[in-house]
Amino acid sequence: MRARAHDLDGLLSLPTLRDATQRRTAFRQGLATLARSASASGPSPLEGVPPDQILAAVRTALDNQFFEDLDWLSPAGVGVALYELGTALPSGPEQRDLGRRVLLRLHAGTAETFATIATRMVRSTRKGPFGAAFRARVSLVFSAPPWAVNAGPLAYAFVTRRELAREWIGARSTGPLPARRLAARMIERAAMVAARRALSGDEFAARVFGTEAIARPFARLLADREPLVWRHAAVARGLLAGVATTHFKATLDALHPRLTPTEWRRGAVSLVTAIATAPDKALSRARDLLRGPIVQHDPGIISTMALGLRARSTSSPRPPRSCSTRWSTPTLAAPPRASRRSPAR
Repeated sequence: MRARAHDLDGLLSLPTLRDATQRRTAFRQGLATLARSASASGPSPLEGVPPDQILAAVRTALDNQFFEDLDWLSPAGVGVALYELGTALPSGPEQRDLGRRVLLRLHAGTAETFATIATRMVRSTRKGPFGAAFRARVSLVFSAPPWAVNAGPLAYAFVTRRELAREWIGARSTGPLPARRLAARMIERAAMVAARRALSGDEFAARVFGTEAIARPFARLLADREPLVWRHAAVARGLLAGVATTHFKATLDALHPRLTPTEWRRGAVSLVTAIATAPDKALSRARDLLRGPIVQHDPGIISTMALGLRARSTSSPRPPRSCSTRWSTPTLAAPPRASRRSPAR
């Protein structure tokens, strides 16, 4: 939600307020408004405001030590609000002071706090001068499971910035295994966000994966020989298959009987993942695959298809509840555990 201009009037009028209670209330309202920009894309809420007016408000807040009492706001919200203020200030001691506070929360906070602040930083720059500590924390964030850290917005911010996409996706897609795996994970998380936005009515959300900066690295990662890499790219293609016909066609083309298990297994993971975004057409195709000739030539494809099942719990909307019963097969179903409890008397 983008902040409206009058939402920041109280913050910008701090120098003219004489009552301490009013100043504190206006400061907190303005900071909360800036914190809400964490979930919004586009320009800063302070764009168009004269820097001198922002500087006067920040000086007043510093003099009253308002920045020393920020526990009432979430750490991620504080970091985003301070970043918005710092980038709108002219060079000087006030900007350096807020910059130190942002870096402290960026590198000493939780993974969720880092992901939120870093997302806003990436959205507001074309080519960020990110240091080694920033890169290391990005790798840690994307090494966590999708349900542990919401790194999807950060990944989508990277792929939508051309220069950053070339650096973080393109260059890493030809690097060593850890770099390629990171690039594939970023594409997977970005595809989750794009699929959700496309299902919500954003018809342009998935088009970024067809650009030159992303399409070639995407194909390169999908053809990677390491399962630790291509599985993430295959999941990404499956998520996009439900919202983009080109990706769905590519998934079906990879399951042609004349191809090899290399293409079959990647296509199978994509097809199963597509159940999360297009259950009506993907589920029937997956059932046909299990009954088709490909399984006879490559029985191991059944266990490979399970790699796409985890996307169902991290994508929206979810497939129908009856999907699990129709999808289960003796090969995929886990054996029942024996109960250690004594039978009821």
